[in-house]
Amino acid sequence: MKTLDTPRINRCGNQVYYLSPYGQCARGYGCPKNTVRAARNHARSGFGYYSRAWSSRLTEAGRQAWIVAGGKVPTAKRLNQAGWRTGQQHLVAVNVSQFRVGEAALWTPPEPVVFGLHPIGQLTLANGDKGVRLMLSLAGPVTEKIMVFGQAPCSAGRMKRRNLAYLGLLPTPEGGVSDITELYVARYGEPKPGEKVFIVTRQQKNGREGEDKVTSSAVLPRGG
Repeated sequence: MKTLDTPRINRCGNQVYYLSPYGQCARGYGCPKNTVRAARNHARSGFGYYSRAWSSRLTEAGRQAWIVAGGKVPTAKRLNQAGWRTGQQHLVAVNVSQFRVGEAALWTPPEPVVFGLHPIGQLTLANGDKGVRLMLSLAGPVTEKIMVFGQAPCSAGRMKRRNLAYLGLLPTPEGGVSDITELYVARYGEPKPGEKVFIVTRQQKNGREGEDKVTSSAVLPRGG
């Protein structure tokens, strides 16, 4: 619901405030269900371990190094204002990213990374006799690890993605395309005709992640 109020975000009491394209809005707070999944527990275990490592694993000199490095990394903008990571935030962000892609932990801050061209192109959903295949086209060579995120199949009329889950690393491309069917179906099952699928890809190197690239497509009827 749109409100007349000072700009604000996040929860205050039993209300959650957010900025929409139409102005300041508020909605009632609802506690989300804590659904237990193996993937969610795996992610939480990594986050918890590296959060505790700030105190238990690092020396004071090590913490100072992460504080200096984190002060150079901007956080996401809120109310058109950006802050900077704390040392602990930087340690956790870098190593949770490493944890996700199966790489070793980094106990000293990595150097800034400059990513090359993001090669992922359009998502194509082909509905044939063997079911729906999800294929990502490539506009160039893959030079970095590419993380693949997706959301559950949704209405074909939806225009923006939300509620993403990490699916895995981009499978090895063949003939200029990468088949992500197994990654997606293992998490959400096979999408049905008339449903839309959103896929987000992100480059990753040394615990640093690049910009999101969003692509989507709807499932056509078989033979369409």
